[in-house]
Parts: sequence; structure tokens; C-alpha cells
Amino acid sequence: MQAVRFFCETVQTALGDRIKEALSRAALPPQTRQAKTIPRWTLKRLVQWVREKWKIDCCRETVSGVYIYNQATTRIFPYEKAETTNTIDVLKKLRTEFPQSKITLVWDGAPYHRAKLVKQAAFEMNINLEPLPGYSPDFLPVEHLWQWLREDVTYHLCYDSKQELIDAVTNFQHQINTYPLAISDRLWVQKHLELEEEKLRFSK
Repeated sequence: MQAVRFFCETVQTALGDRIKEALSRAALPPQTRQAKTIPRWTLKRLVQWVREKWKIDCCRETVSGVYIYNQATTRIFPYEKAETTNTIDVLKKLRTEFPQSKITLVWDGAPYHRAKLVKQAAFEMNINLEPLPGYSPDFLPVEHLWQWLREDVTYHLCYDSKQELIDAVTNFQHQINTYPLAISDRLWVQKHLELEEEKLRFSK
């Protein structure tokens, strides 16, 4: 049985405010973000903030996710952190699962995606890498997977151990993979701009 705690309404509201603040700051132009001295919100800082303000200990875990477009299924892999070695391990898992298939992997410009070792490993495994242009997460369907995962697994919940969180993520993956039509509907690529959302990207 999982030891999961729901945050009370006060904590939920405070967390919601911090997350909105983080999203608004992330939407600022790069030069504006760099000019600000306030550290950006990360999951690690958010967990630390909950611990310091509310005396609640929560675990966190790094996961890598893949949306297999032509099958409308997902793969989610837990790791200690996002780094070169773990990224290569994801490539190995994909090639093992699809030994004869042509694989093209579309992803963002994270440092561990651009690492020479990763590019070399992809070449040796005959995996084609297609990096996205900078600041274009809307073209990456897997971003919607993270939103879906947060809504169903982590929003307003606190897991007492990493294993309990990993088990919840694994169950989430199994559940959504039984409904490929739902996955293809949720993990879409945005082809037009939302005016109100785009306004947040520019400082007044």
C-alpha cells in the first residue's frame, strides 16, 4: 500500500502560486530571465521550499519519457538524474525494443542531448537524432506527457519514498498505454499561437 499524503488546501494554494510564478518567469524572454538575480524555480528548490515552509518531506525523481508516435504509446524511464550516461541508456532501451526499426528521435537542446558521447552512441545504434530549434517546446509532444503525468500522479500529492513515486509513474504509463487514441489526442503538436499565452513571453 502506498504511503501518499494529500496536501491541505492551504499548501495546495501556496504551491499553485509558486508554480504560476515559475511558469510566468519561464515564459520571459531569455535576456530578461538572465537579468533577474532571483534563482529560477526547479523541482529540487520546490521540494526544499515545501520542507522549509511546511515541514513536509517529499521525494522527487527524474524520469525520461518517449512518445512513440506511430504506435501512440509511451515509455517512461526513472533515473537518479538527467545526464549523458542515462540518456545513452534510453537509446539502448529503444534499440533493444525495436531492433530492426528505423528510429528518429526528436528532442530539445538539453546539454545531455547535445553531448558528443550521446551523438556517437546514437550513430552506432543507427538512431537518427533531430534536435528542435531553441525555445520551441510546443513542437515536442512529450511535453504534454509531463503535464498529464503531473495532473494524474504528482499534483497536490506527496510520496514518502522514491519507490512509491516510481510505482505510481509505472502504473500511470500502463494505464494510458491501454488507450492509444487518448494518447494521440493528448500528445499533440501545437500548430498555432494562443494570443494570451504568447503575451506572457514578452515583457511590457
